[in-house]
Amino acid sequence: MKRLPLITLLLLSSLALLSSCIDPVDETQNCGDSPPEYYYLSSDQKAILPYTGYDTISMVSNTGDTIHCIGRGKQYFNTRVFQSHSHPSCVGYGTEKFYEAYKIELIDSVKTKKIGLYHYDNYVQSFYDGLSAVSIDLNGGGGVTRDDLISKTTGYNYIGSIEIRGTRYENVTKAESDPLDTAQFVLINKTNGIIKIQLNNNEIWELIKTK
Repeated sequence: MKRLPLITLLLLSSLALLSSCIDPVDETQNCGDSPPEYYYLSSDQKAILPYTGYDTISMVSNTGDTIHCIGRGKQYFNTRVFQSHSHPSCVGYGTEKFYEAYKIELIDSVKTKKIGLYHYDNYVQSFYDGLSAVSIDLNGGGGVTRDDLISKTTGYNYIGSIEIRGTRYENVTKAESDPLDTAQFVLINKTNGIIKIQLNNNEIWELIKTK
């Protein structure tokens, strides 16, 4: 019987060991795209803020200017997330996930001011990824917070009771555009909605209490 050279035997042994460490391709893995999945805001989530979409929000600034922003309705839409399959042989394939969201835009056409209120499920921005959140802005500046923290009596953004223009509001929380930017935020609660919008230290808007 012909003997193989020692170096050949060592090479074959190394190849066998190497092949045992490599995950075999799963030929049975279905690498096609899965059917899309749809997720909807719950009734509780939709009721988190007291707005129908056709409201009027009246606010006064720290300089005495007033705005009366009138709602244009509640518009529903979807946000999109593509989740890839975890198997390495299925790169580029996965599941398209659609999450329900809505927006309310309230406009003062005379003063050209717009309050935008956006409620997202699976809000895809910065550290709010994968969470349901409410984003509010006045002409591009405002804040965002998780919807499950609004009016809660715990959490880093809980303010509590606060008096604004002679009216006391309870269970107020803070929505921040950037936790490091303390000069820009929105105060909000589940009962009254938007109470105060501070764009910076020089531009502050507060709710005018209406009967």
